[in-house]
Formats: sequence, C-alpha cells, structure tokens
Amino acid sequence: MWRQVIKKLHFTSPPILCQYNRVKQGEVAIVNEDNTVRLWNTLLDNAMLIREMSYSTPTVLRWATQDAVRFAGGFEDSSVSIYNVQLNKFARIRCSEEKFGAHEGGVFDCAWDPLSDNYLLVSFGSGRMAM
Repeated sequence: MWRQVIKKLHFTSPPILCQYNRVKQGEVAIVNEDNTVRLWNTLLDNAMLIREMSYSTPTVLRWATQDAVRFAGGFEDSSVSIYNVQLNKFARIRCSEEKFGAHEGGVFDCAWDPLSDNYLLVSFGSGRMAM
C-alpha cells in the first residue's frame, strides 16, 4: 500500500479537534489546545485564525451539513458557539444559564439536522439533550 504525506501544517499548540467541511472541498476546521480555531484550506495550503476562545476548553466541533459556511463548537462549560465563516461572526449560547435550560456537565456531542441547518442537537454530561 502506497503512503505519503501530501500536506502538513505546524502549530505552536497541539490540535485537539478537527473536522472536514463536507460541502466545501479542502476546508478543515481545527481547534488547538490553546483554544484557537483555525480554518485550513488544504487546496491553497494556508491556515487562517478565526477566533480565540479562552473562556472554556472545546470538546466537540461539527460543520453544518448543508451550509459550507457554518460550524458549531461545544465546550466544557456547557456552552455552544455557532460560527459563520462567511460573515466572520459567531454566537455563543451559555446553555448553563437558566434561560437556556440550565445544562451542566459540559457538551459531550452535537449534531446538525441532516435535512436543515436550522437545528443543532446537543448532548450534555448531565444526561440531558437540547435542540
């Protein structure tokens, strides 16, 4: 079996999460141990810093299933952030607050609705879920 490295990227902090964009070829979202989010365009071989997230450690990263410009991140403090790469904006939802369900235990996983990017299902360490 033939194996070779075709692209490589170096960081000062180890990458802990990464996911390919299923819609936009060659694009990868990466979260490093220092809580920075980067987009790596493997076709152009460049990486762009999107955001520093010093408020909590990331636990999960998921691209939207239909939309090539949004992805979600879940965090140890039970918050969820939605990133819009095209608009260079993000929204953070503090799910531990009462008005957002008072979830706790950190975000274990999240999944976008495969038929619509309007819904994100999130599971928490407390054994609860939210949409």
